[in-house]
This record gives sequence, structure tokens and C-alpha cells, in this order.
Amino acid sequence: MNNTRKVPVREVRLQNTEDDSLTSGTTRKNTELIIVTYLIGALFLLLIGYLIYFTLFKRKEIQSNVYNTRGSTVNENVLRGPIVCESGETLSYTTLDYSGNEVRVYPYYNMFAHVIGYATNGRSGLESSASPLLTSSHMSMQGQIENAGKNEKVPGD
Repeated sequence: MNNTRKVPVREVRLQNTEDDSLTSGTTRKNTELIIVTYLIGALFLLLIGYLIYFTLFKRKEIQSNVYNTRGSTVNENVLRGPIVCESGETLSYTTLDYSGNEVRVYPYYNMFAHVIGYATNGRSGLESSASPLLTSSHMSMQGQIENAGKNEKVPGD
């Protein structure tokens, strides 16, 4: 005789604390990673905004700054444009001498020197403040490349 009784068994599940700690640690690491990612993204956007600000609003001020060495590089490739008064008379222009050196000519000599910026020790007046305009050129890119191929300077505006 087999005397077997069925005993009711209750299923008891214990929470696995080990898995919970791993999950919360992973969540914490993911949160830190997300924070660092957003921080780097925000810094990148600030950098882009800073560059756009200087490109749009401070460009001319930086280009005409005395300490900016880019201006001397531009001057090597561009023949400075003339300064013309409202009535159409030329107050200064650049020409080449017999040996091929650039010479800035002031037809009225010292008469407008304080305004134009005629000086022996550097540029001042219009020669300094309008330097970006005098050394910029609206010549087509093809014309600039052709001049570079001929070793000629691009005429300034």
C-alpha cells in the first residue's frame, strides 16, 4: 500500500537583489553618459554660435586690427585700390615703378595727408580704416586664378 498524499506546495519567489543592483548601476552609468553627451553637445553648439557671431558681427573689426597678420598676406596678393573722392578725383592710387615695386602715389602730396593717411612710418586715416575695402577684389574667381598663373596681382577695389 502506497500511502502518498499530495501536499500543496506554495511557490515563493524571492527577489534577486543582485540583479537589481546591476540594473540600477547600469542605469546610473547610462544617466551619467547621457549628461556628458548633452554637455559636450551644448559646448559644441556654443562654439558654433561663437564662430557665427564673429563671422557676422566682428569680421571687419578683426580684419582691420593691427595685430592681425592676415592683412599682410592679403596685401601680398592684391594691388591696393585707389581712393577716389565724391567728385571723382583720385586722391591716391598704386602704380609700379621701373623695377616692378609697388608705389603708392598721392597726387595732392601733403594736402590731404591727415585724411588719407599719408605717412612715412605706416598707415593711418583712410589708408588704415578702409584697408579691407582697398585690398578686397570683386574680380571673378577665374580672373583671380588667371592672374595667379601669370604671377600678377589681383587689382583691388
